[in-house]
Amino acid sequence: VWEDPSSAPGDATVRLRSVSISPLGQEPEEPITVKTAIQLKAAFWNHVAGAVLNFSIVLYNLEGIAIFNTGSVPQTFPEGLVEGSFVIPGDFLNDDTYTIRLLLVRDTSVAIFDLRDLLIFEVHDSERTGNWYGKVLGAVRPTFEWELSSTDN
Repeated sequence: VWEDPSSAPGDATVRLRSVSISPLGQEPEEPITVKTAIQLKAAFWNHVAGAVLNFSIVLYNLEGIAIFNTGSVPQTFPEGLVEGSFVIPGDFLNDDTYTIRLLLVRDTSVAIFDLRDLLIFEVHDSERTGNWYGKVLGAVRPTFEWELSSTDN
């Protein structure tokens, strides 16, 4: 959190106000697990009235592989504080350590702010059923709803 816009990262057009990651549905001091939904919030001061802006967030693992990139819908904003948030659902990320890259984009194509490794957080494994206790493969670890059936031969 930056209280003073003059000392916050950015330039004459935008300045970062705050960014946070928080687990949903549990106490903040509890570890984030693969089952935890995670909310990312960010806010910036917009110093240009009528600017068409959007957030872009890239999530990387520690190997530098981009896991996903998500962006807000571009909108025209007045001068002032702009806030945005989204939720990474539980049962989506694999157990790993992740970093956040935040971009602020003007006119849907010009990155006017780009800050890598802004946040870092760890997702821990959770209790599992079955007999496999090794690392689950994949950059993400979604739990899809399966439908199973069988027929007699």
